[in-house]
Amino acid sequence: MKHFIFAVILVAVLTVLVIFGLNQIQILPDQASLQAESIDALFDIHFIAIAFLFSLIIGFMLYSIIFFRRKAGDETDA
Repeated sequence: MKHFIFAVILVAVLTVLVIFGLNQIQILPDQASLQAESIDALFDIHFIAIAFLFSLIIGFMLYSIIFFRRKAGDETDA
């Protein structure tokens, strides 16, 4: 259970960091029309979904690489 809790925390932190990073790089252009605000809101929802899915995949992959690696001196076959 401790592995799952740590992995969930790792995914949550990665999600927040990726969302923050996406907001800082200003991907979208300046608003130049009346519809731009609603379209930007849809893009924000899309970016949040992308950040979560990216963090879910990368977070569990990094967690597995770090915590389930071979111990030092273990020469047995995998």
